[in-house]
Amino acid sequence: EGGLTEIVVTAQKRAEGLSEVPISISAVSGETIESYGQTNLEAVSSSIPNLKITQTAIANRIAIRGIASGDNKGFEQSVAMFVDGIYYGRDQLSRMPLVDLQRIEVLRGPQPTLFGKNAIAGAVNVVTRKPGKSFEGSVSASYEFKHEEARLTAVVSTPITDALGVRLVGYYRSMDGY
Repeated sequence: EGGLTEIVVTAQKRAEGLSEVPISISAVSGETIESYGQTNLEAVSSSIPNLKITQTAIANRIAIRGIASGDNKGFEQSVAMFVDGIYYGRDQLSRMPLVDLQRIEVLRGPQPTLFGKNAIAGAVNVVTRKPGKSFEGSVSASYEFKHEEARLTAVVSTPITDALGVRLVGYYRSMDGY
């Protein structure tokens, strides 16, 4: 089928086409993240320009265009992070598993007008999938032998009325380590 598809983002607190937004932004769809096997924000950051997320034993470091907060836990981070519009003030969000996502938006440059004073380097907006207009269900499982890591994800989505739907997502992960 091919062709271009319109990418809809909420970078300005309303749904707009990516080409209509006057902000330096990168958007990655949930389907792309799943197809690449990326399971956390650190893995996703490798495919988004100007975004660098590193995890160490002491702290996580999130930087956009080289601007980061450092390792001091007393400071708010320079990159504002949101999940479905809810602000996460600490860098621990970068360790959350990416399950059932619609898209991830990365806004580069200062964003204090729409995202608050703590968005001096930019913002990362994680948007989860919403219930659809038809019944949907899926189950996926994986096992990695070297570190004995098992993952199981189950999704069920169904409409209840024309304006109301329910989406249930279950995620299980177990790993014995190195």
